[in-house]
Amino acid sequence: MTLYKYRYLLYTVILAPLIFLTLFIFGIFTKNNNYSEIDRNGIDINESIFQIYDNQIYALTPSNGYYKVEDASVNTFQTLNNPSFQNGHIGKDEKNVYAGNVILEDLNPQNLRVLANNYYTDGIVTYYSSRNSEQNQSLNTFEEIFQQTFYNLNLGSKPQTYWYPSVKLPDNVNYQSINGNGLTASSDKVYFKGLEMPEANPKTIKPIYNNYENNRRESTSYFTDNKHLYYENKLLDIDYNSSIYELYIEGDVPSRNDYLIDAKNGNIVADGVLFPTENAPYKLLSSNLKHAYQVLFASKNGIYFYNEYNKKVEKISDNPFPNNDFKQLYGDIIISGNNVYYLIGSENWGRGTGLNSRSTHLNLVENLNANDLVEVANINNSGSIWKAKNAYYYFDNLGRGQLIGGPIFQFNSSQDVLNFVKNEDINYQAVLDLMHSNQIFLPDSVNIAEAKTKSSFNNNYNSVYYILGFALFILIVILIVFRNKVLKPYFFEDGYLIINTLLFTKYKITDIEEITFKVNESNITHRYTNAVFKIKTKNGKTSRNYMYSPEVTIFSTPKVVFIEYIQELQIELDSKKIKSTLKLND
Repeated sequence: MTLYKYRYLLYTVILAPLIFLTLFIFGIFTKNNNYSEIDRNGIDINESIFQIYDNQIYALTPSNGYYKVEDASVNTFQTLNNPSFQNGHIGKDEKNVYAGNVILEDLNPQNLRVLANNYYTDGIVTYYSSRNSEQNQSLNTFEEIFQQTFYNLNLGSKPQTYWYPSVKLPDNVNYQSINGNGLTASSDKVYFKGLEMPEANPKTIKPIYNNYENNRRESTSYFTDNKHLYYENKLLDIDYNSSIYELYIEGDVPSRNDYLIDAKNGNIVADGVLFPTENAPYKLLSSNLKHAYQVLFASKNGIYFYNEYNKKVEKISDNPFPNNDFKQLYGDIIISGNNVYYLIGSENWGRGTGLNSRSTHLNLVENLNANDLVEVANINNSGSIWKAKNAYYYFDNLGRGQLIGGPIFQFNSSQDVLNFVKNEDINYQAVLDLMHSNQIFLPDSVNIAEAKTKSSFNNNYNSVYYILGFALFILIVILIVFRNKVLKPYFFEDGYLIINTLLFTKYKITDIEEITFKVNESNITHRYTNAVFKIKTKNGKTSRNYMYSPEVTIFSTPKVVFIEYIQELQIELDSKKIKSTLKLND
């Protein structure tokens, strides 16, 4: 009866989280899309991202499939007059201009013209709209789950998890096309992807160049006006000089960050974060990081790296190189004095949580003197063979992308070396064969330093576990609060028998003909683990089976406990003049 009195509170505390959990699971494990149908039967519009399907316009957004362009007119929709990949995400009809499926508000489609670098204007209103889709940072995980669930139930629109990010610039300004990724300028201001670059001179702004294999290439992130330095639209706290360049890095993961080198002063910038200048000059350990995950720099005060997870520069060890004197010997292999070091990456994966972290280790090779090393064979671009006294080594240039985890391996015998170099087709498979047959092995080494970065890949999955953990917590609380408590399967109030469930179904006592109790025995444990009852009314109808237990417990209940409890219930029913029977499934 107490539960019935507080049933609305019960609905809020228990039923609402259960409904949320159900919707959450439904949102994750169900999909409502027609991507394959659009790909197969849609009509491509001028080699753009747009398709006509089922008399609707759809926009392809990489990483999240197709979105319906809700307000677009099929009859008047068109892409730009001079379509190209750079502008293939922009469409218009007689009323609106669209970046993918999103309307660029106030932009007049009748006067639309294209400026360079993904800027679009009608002479009054101007937008920057990125050609590459990006994750919508304004949409949090919980919002996405709810929106995805309603979308799967056909009760709402598809969540805008990815989009073509767009920025509106100040109105009534004459913007000019200038050289540089994402740049445009007015008479007195410069913008990067629609955001103002403080104090930038529009007459002298230009990209920084990188050092890609002595082939100058323009940076897409770093700029200067010959006085200031910028990372994207951020003004950096160092002045420009002609020795500054963007660092080219070999290696998939390390190259995802943008590094700026100030060769004159020894300063380093990573993704716009300036390394502490008091430690300058910094010296790069290696830019060939095919076996590593982080870029390491040495200064007189230690070894440092940029942690992209927390956007901070971290010290990982003291400097092991006397007078900071070292040089890159080959790829990820470094020598200092008579010592040989190498850089090698590792990953930490959790069960059910995905990638947790990536690390780069600086290791000192034992029992190998740098002065003894002599190169004896260069194997195309795959690697190189070196000799030190009577030992032979393979220095790898293929990297983790070719499944070669380490930069330096030692041969078991000179005969293995001869057999390897005689191979006319030396590629990654030949090296893997050496590893699998134990003809080469990583030499003994001592770890000097480790740079570790957490992975943001499984952040959303963590949110999932938090929600599931909360649901489990609620369940445990219920079990603790009601443990070993007797909860009657029904109670009587105001002439009604009310079923003790979340729905609290009512039966008028005078309408009840009979209540039948049944206990089912488990064939495995031979303990009575399941009991039900049903109500037959005088109009001939029979209720569904209602499950119940003498107490709240996660353990099986013995036969004698069930029988004794049912006998108590029957005594109470007799007092209400309600007929009852007990059936045992023996």
